[in-house]
Amino acid sequence: MRSLHKPILTVTEGFKEPQRVMIAFDGSTVTRRGVEMVAGSPLFRGLPITLLMSGKESQDAPKQLDWAKTTLEASGFNVTASLIPGDAENIIAKTVKEQSIDMLIMGAFGHSPLRTLMFGSKTADLLRSSTVPTLLLR
Repeated sequence: MRSLHKPILTVTEGFKEPQRVMIAFDGSTVTRRGVEMVAGSPLFRGLPITLLMSGKESQDAPKQLDWAKTTLEASGFNVTASLIPGDAENIIAKTVKEQSIDMLIMGAFGHSPLRTLMFGSKTADLLRSSTVPTLLLR
């Protein structure tokens, strides 16, 4: 998957049509393009969007999250946005479960192959434990 440069949809057993979508947003170019893709896609029309930003705290985070929320709302989406500092993998998994999310959209493989080899991949870990279809942005 690392060598592909298109979005990849991974599905779980017993796929059902999504009713609630969550975007794990980190402010990167990839996830900003993902927000724009969702905003312009008829596939997500009418679905409520949960926008989650987690990980390390930064001064720019609230501004970036506001941009994403405004972009989606301008396209007619009902958006709930949250900024939760902490371990992104755990916060994403917890939020998916607590909010009964049916589909997760997130950036994939943000680190170099060497770093991933040495320390592992948060993307791969999250995919292994995921119980919902995940659209990986590249």
